[in-house]
Amino acid sequence: MTWKLPRRNDDILSACGLALYVPAIGRYGLKLAVLLVLSIVAGFAVERWTAALRNRKPDALGVPAWILLPLVLPPALPLWMGATSVVFAVVVTTSFFGGYGRHPASPVAVGWSFAALSFPSEFGFGWAFPFANVLTGFQHWCTRLPVVDHPIVFMAPRDDVTVRALLLGYFPQAPCMALPILLITLGLLLLAVRAISGRTAISFLGTYLLCGLLSPGASWFGLTTSLLAGNVLFATFFVAADTRVSARTVPGRWLVGALGGAVAFLVRNFASFPDGVFFAVLFANVFAPIVDEGVLVLTRRREGAA
Repeated sequence: MTWKLPRRNDDILSACGLALYVPAIGRYGLKLAVLLVLSIVAGFAVERWTAALRNRKPDALGVPAWILLPLVLPPALPLWMGATSVVFAVVVTTSFFGGYGRHPASPVAVGWSFAALSFPSEFGFGWAFPFANVLTGFQHWCTRLPVVDHPIVFMAPRDDVTVRALLLGYFPQAPCMALPILLITLGLLLLAVRAISGRTAISFLGTYLLCGLLSPGASWFGLTTSLLAGNVLFATFFVAADTRVSARTVPGRWLVGALGGAVAFLVRNFASFPDGVFFAVLFANVFAPIVDEGVLVLTRRREGAA
């Protein structure tokens, strides 16, 4: 059975995702590498199986999701739970609804949401302190120092967390943020080569920052730590701006990005999930087709009036 190769943007997203595994494994252990292998095997098997059911050629549409999803799960989450989340995400968003531009939602956001809602105890207590050295994890299975609560909750009452410590990955995080300075660099690279929707990314992040600046008691330090702790930056560059799930029209990309950024700020600050940014991504994904339809209707009316 011949496989269709992923598109250019998928290749670039996958390569950047793999680059994030170097500090992620170094900070949190070889368990993450095993989860990556399980994720790829599970994704491959599911897509091959569903393609056989439909008597169609496998498209490997979920390749970026297979690579990216383990990066947003808690480092101490049991392996079978991570693999189950991948299977669910691939089946729901890719295998039966896939095709370029046909994803109903981001597979990464769906997989994260499934893990957070299906395994609340393991997810909530699956966070751990990183190794002090960025390469130590290549000699250990996983870190041994658990975090009592989500890293963002753990950080809230502390005043000894510096921007430098966050940038260099010394604070408990999701694996994707094991070295935030690398993630930012890769995100800018994705923008530069146009592998993601720049309008969606800029609008998403800009709206999040604007909401933060307008909130009571706002400070640049608080906003900076808010970006460097949690999944906001990863969601901005690797998930929300994915061309498969972003809006198709130019105005739609600005509007959907702004919608996602606003909801991300509300979820981060007022919801019961400390870092439910991916819920905001799903919210934006749902409204993207509606926004596009509204943009097209207005365009036709203007053309008819002219």
